[in-house]
Amino acid sequence: MGKVELKRIKVPKGKVLTATRKKIDASFDLKAIESITDTGIQKILKNYLSSRENNPELAFSPEGIEDMNKNIEKYNDSKWHHPIYKARIFELGSKFPLGQTSDVSIAG
Repeated sequence: MGKVELKRIKVPKGKVLTATRKKIDASFDLKAIESITDTGIQKILKNYLSSRENNPELAFSPEGIEDMNKNIEKYNDSKWHHPIYKARIFELGSKFPLGQTSDVSIAG
């Protein structure tokens, strides 16, 4: 998990955006696709999902992902793209301290 900054997302004061890589699977509905940090991957996944009747179970099954990656140019305005198996998902959270050590003494 890491902190990210996305110009298209307004972050309220006292909050941060964090992102984690997640394997593409049947949980990737339209709402999940909207939370992908890369807008190019968002576009490809949205186009592919709509070609599969907006059914994430069909679109993002292992066979569906294989089909999408074989025909990825079709879903990316005829442009080549690396195969997609994982995507970075962002979420809004509270600020948290990084790199602090606890006050527990280590006896040596």
